[in-house]
Amino acid sequence: RQDTLAFGQSHIDYFSEVKGVHKEMVYDNMRVAIKKFAGRTEREVTDSFLELSNYYKFGYRFCNIRKGNEKGHVERSVEYIRRKSFSREVYFKDLSQANGHLQEVLEQLNASPQQLENGKSANDLFKEEQSHLYAAPVAYKCFEEIHLKADKYATVILYGNRYSVSDYLVYKLISAKVFAEKIDLYYNREYLCSHPRSYGAHTWTLDITHYLTTLLRKPGALQGSLALKQSDEKLRTVYTEYFSGASRDFIEL
Repeated sequence: RQDTLAFGQSHIDYFSEVKGVHKEMVYDNMRVAIKKFAGRTEREVTDSFLELSNYYKFGYRFCNIRKGNEKGHVERSVEYIRRKSFSREVYFKDLSQANGHLQEVLEQLNASPQQLENGKSANDLFKEEQSHLYAAPVAYKCFEEIHLKADKYATVILYGNRYSVSDYLVYKLISAKVFAEKIDLYYNREYLCSHPRSYGAHTWTLDITHYLTTLLRKPGALQGSLALKQSDEKLRTVYTEYFSGASRDFIEL
C-alpha cells in the first residue's frame, strides 16, 4: 500500500533494521513524496516527507522522469526477492506471518556468498558500508490523529472497518492514532487499546474483553459471537472443552 503512513513506516522500519541512516536517499517520482512539479527537474516535496527527512537528517534526490534505466536494478532486485519468497503456493494466516516468512528468506539470501563479490555475502558488504551511516535516532512516530465516535456495537469505524472499544464507551468520542500497521485508541487522553490495522473491506476487529459487561447480561450471545471467534485459540479451547453450555461461568472467570 503506497500512502503517507506506509511510506513513512517503511523508512522507520528500515532504519531500525540496519541501525543507521544513509546520507542520501534516492526516490522514484511518487506522489507520497512530491507535492507538485515545477518543470521537468524541480519538485516541491510534501510536508510529511520533509518532516521525515529532517528528523532522520538524510538528503534526498529523485530519479529523472521517464528514465527507467535509473532504477532498473532496484526493480529487478524486488522481482528477484518476490520470486525467491513467494513463487511457490504459500498461504499465510495473516500479514504478520507473511512478513515473518519474508524476513527468514531475506536472512538466508543476505548470508549467502556471492560469486561476483569474491565469495562475500550481502551481510559482509553491508558491514563495510555501515560505518558510513548516520546513527539512527529514536524511531520516528508516523501516525494520523483523528476523532471517532463509538457506535451502539462499541466499535469505531475507520475507513469502513470496525474496531472494538470497551462497551461502556458506547456513543463516546474516541481519539485514534492511526499508524500504517496498527490503530491506538484513547478516551479523555487515556490509552484504551491497540488493534492491528485492517486493509480489508467492512471488516470487524474485536477484543472479547471489551464486551464482558454486555455478555454478563446476555451470556447466550457468547457462543456464536464474532468476538469469541476472534479471541485467542487457547481461550476458545478452554470454552469449548470446559464451559460449553455454561457461558456465564466462563465470562465470570
